[in-house]
Amino acid sequence: MSMIRNKVYIMNKDIPVAELRDDNCFHRINKEVEAPIDLFGWEGNEEEVVDEILFQNWMKSRTFPPERCGCKELLGEMGLDRYDALSQAIITKGVMAQDSFWVKGI
Repeated sequence: MSMIRNKVYIMNKDIPVAELRDDNCFHRINKEVEAPIDLFGWEGNEEEVVDEILFQNWMKSRTFPPERCGCKELLGEMGLDRYDALSQAIITKGVMAQDSFWVKGI
């Protein structure tokens, strides 16, 4: 039996700019809308693909760190049993006041 993974998108306001695909990479799907430059704007990324590890590192900057006081309690409130930036990002949407990017899980 194969497991069906939820769709995950990087959004700019209400517009999807990248989606997580079966290769565990985010692929840029809309080049007319700004995307997070620290994910897609690096030299040598002509295809505009970001692997899940790079995305996890980006999300860590948008979620609370595992060293945060009360981390276990916060994870419990989210229904998580371990620290996982992608799961946190989907639950909290990875929203920050500094920009218009967020994560949408369907």
